[in-house]
Amino acid sequence: MDTPCHDTAMLEENQENDCEQNNSTKEEEVGGFQLKAVVKDGGQVGPVLSVSYCHCETSPACDNLVAVLACNHLTVYDDFHWGDHVAIVAQYVDEGASMVCMAWIPGDLASERHRMSPRIAVAKSDGSVEIVSIIDSKVVSRMEIGEDVAEIAAPGTWGSNGQELLAVRSTQGRVVLWDGSRNECVGRVCEDASAVAWASDGNALFVARQDGSVHMYSMPLKESYQVLGCSGDEIVKKIVPVQSTSSNNKTSLVLSRATCFQLWNLESESYISEWMLKGYKDQAERPCGVNDTHAILGTDDGDGHVFTLEDGAEMCALSVVRVTSEIEAAAISSNSRHLVLAAGNGFLFRFLHNK
Repeated sequence: MDTPCHDTAMLEENQENDCEQNNSTKEEEVGGFQLKAVVKDGGQVGPVLSVSYCHCETSPACDNLVAVLACNHLTVYDDFHWGDHVAIVAQYVDEGASMVCMAWIPGDLASERHRMSPRIAVAKSDGSVEIVSIIDSKVVSRMEIGEDVAEIAAPGTWGSNGQELLAVRSTQGRVVLWDGSRNECVGRVCEDASAVAWASDGNALFVARQDGSVHMYSMPLKESYQVLGCSGDEIVKKIVPVQSTSSNNKTSLVLSRATCFQLWNLESESYISEWMLKGYKDQAERPCGVNDTHAILGTDDGDGHVFTLEDGAEMCALSVVRVTSEIEAAAISSNSRHLVLAAGNGFLFRFLHNK
């Protein structure tokens, strides 16, 4: 990844144009949400691939940061100060291998200065994963995975074993564990995964497999595994561990399947709720953002539908006005006050709840 690129003139011009556009009309509230900003993601080439808020438990002061990934650049915004303007913390441009996916990761355990500073792991089309330091605005580590990466998973905090473990899933379904501090592969989990996610405390890894089952691996990695009671013929394409009030604030799983999204109770091995968007054959292909209480799903018509996890009820539907394009990515902050929808033409729509 190249040296960070800040096109100040372009960004300031975009900010002024977007501020004028946003201040020209007052948006009506929908379900308590109001459209607060519309900006063009600076330097964007190709569709937005991913949008993600920082949920690192070791860096609670950084949950205002939201990262936007496109094929050639990564931009980090300060959402708390992103009112009717755009506040860019950092931008990284790479004219070489394109970027594929990303994950927020906790700070560097070996560095007192960086211990509380989140970083971002970015997978690239050349089979590598780069660790980007936000505080230093540079790539601090590079891992050669050696195969195409489909997903990177990191916990909210590093586990009790003191290792900085990342789970990397290849497009062929292989899941390997990489120790970011030593820059080496420390274990292989399975060869037929369809999704992977860490428990927030970093002491358990959840892996969905091609037979529709979901397995939990405790750390340090062992050969034995626990099969959760959510197996079936339908493949799970995304896993998001959440702290659900229906499970006494213990870990539950949001599972994305072709027919619907489900919230699963691990103790009872049964689902608590389910939700879906009408008119779509594969629900798992919908852009989705999830926190402990809500989920937002994007549509091809430029809408974002907000659901409550506890009962699967639709809370509201938000429309991205002025620009007609499908939603490519969606994200929701940990407190459910902030929503970001990314349209296919590179526009970002930021909504704020009035609570």
